[in-house]
Order: sequence, then C-alpha cells, then structure tokens
Amino acid sequence: MSETPRMRTIKQAISELKATDTGTAFTETALRRAISSGLPHLRAGNKILVNLDTVEKYLSGELIIPDKLPGKNNIRQL
Repeated sequence: MSETPRMRTIKQAISELKATDTGTAFTETALRRAISSGLPHLRAGNKILVNLDTVEKYLSGELIIPDKLPGKNNIRQL
C-alpha cells in the first residue's frame, strides 16, 4: 500500500524545510520559481500545493526540471 503524499502549501513546505535544515538558503521565492519552471504541483482553489518529498528530491538533485518546457512561455518560431 502506498503512503499518502505529504502535500503542503508553499509556506508550509518552506517552514518544514527550515525546521529540518536551519541553515537552508532555499526560500519561498525560490520555490515559487521552481514551480513556475515546472516543479510538479497541484492547485486547490487559490492555494498551490507541493509534495514535500518531490521538493526534497528536487533539492537533492534527484529530480531535474528542464529550463524550458515545450509550450510554456516560449516564443514560437515562424
């Protein structure tokens, strides 16, 4: 049986990361930029939820997000 994902809002995710690593330089703004770059997330109304395990994989280098995703804020060639 799979375990339930640890879904957190952006602020909750940052506070949990800071609780486990007090010297972290990863900020709320950095997480928002990672989300806009393609970090998997879920919208629930006005809230953005991230899986805390996914964020930790991203920070450890296990999860790579491409710089430019096809069709997302890219200028298409004519």
